Amino acid sequence: MLKVFVKETNPYFLISDSYFYVPAYFTQAALDDFEKKFPTTKVGDLNEKVILITGWSLELKKVDSNTVFTSYAGLEVRLVVNGFKP
Repeated sequence: MLKVFVKETNPYFLISDSYFYVPAYFTQAALDDFEKKFPTTKVGDLNEKVILITGWSLELKKVDSNTVFTSYAGLEVRLVVNGFKP
């Protein structure tokens, strides 16, 4: 499990471990499970809050570094969130 700080939720969902920032991408199953367990909280409401990521994987994606600021040399490391809770 990862305990992280949500730096911002829009336009990118950026999380931090107090040293580095990485964009988080949520699976539809993670979002559905979150909405079912916490119906009064929206993902956008998590701005500047701490969340616990219970399931995750890393993905390396080819992107245009001119438009995706979280990338370097045409590659972006994405944290794919499969489960989380506030």
